[in-house]
Amino acid sequence: MLAGIDISEAALVRLGLINCFIGDEDYDGECGRDGKHYLFLLFKNGDQVLLGKLINLADVKDEYDVGEFTMLVVDWPERWYKEWDLFIDGKYSKFSPEYKEKFTQEAPPLAKKVVRKSGTSNGWLIVNKHEAMRRFQEERIGVPLEDWQEVSSIIDMEEEIFNYERFKALYDDFIRCETNQK
Repeated sequence: MLAGIDISEAALVRLGLINCFIGDEDYDGECGRDGKHYLFLLFKNGDQVLLGKLINLADVKDEYDVGEFTMLVVDWPERWYKEWDLFIDGKYSKFSPEYKEKFTQEAPPLAKKVVRKSGTSNGWLIVNKHEAMRRFQEERIGVPLEDWQEVSSIIDMEEEIFNYERFKALYDDFIRCETNQK
C-alpha cells in the first residue's frame, strides 16, 4: 500500500519506518469515520526533526505515540481508491496500469532490511502475476493455479490492522533474533 503515497519507501525507511497498516484497533481519532481511506505508518522513535519534515511533506492527518513507536496517519489519495478496494479484495493484478507502475521491480529497502531478501520485489511479482510467483505459490500450496487466479492470497485483515500487543510480541522476537545472529 505504500505505493499509493508519494514518498519513496527508501526515504520512509531512512526515517525509521517499521511497517504500514490500513488501520489501528485502538485508534480513536476521526480519520476513517469520514468515508476516506488512511494508511497507518509505524516508525521507530528516532530523529523527530526528520519525522517532522515528513509530516510537512505528506498529507499526515494525525500523529500519536504507540508505546516506544510513533504512528503517522496518512491520507490515502482519492485517485487510488479503486486500488484500495482491489487490495482489500485480493485482486492485485487488476490494479490500474498507472498504479502498477509505482511498484519497482527491485525489492524495496524494507523488504531487504526486514525479510533479508534481495532481488525482485514481491509486490511487483504479484501485481504482474509473474510466473516466478506463480511457481512459488503452487509449490507452497501443492496445487496448480488457474490462469484467472491471483498469485498471492487475499489479505488477512487481522495482519493489516495494527494491534499493539500482537505487533510488540513479533517485534521483540525479531529484535531477539537479530541480537542472537550478531
